[in-house]
Amino acid sequence: ESLACRKYSAEDSPQMEIFSST
Repeated sequence: ESLACRKYSAEDSPQMEIFSST
């Protein structure tokens, strides 16, 4: 889970919302 969030964050900064969701 954390890895997936990190991957998204690295690919898209604005994708932080996903990080918060997890």
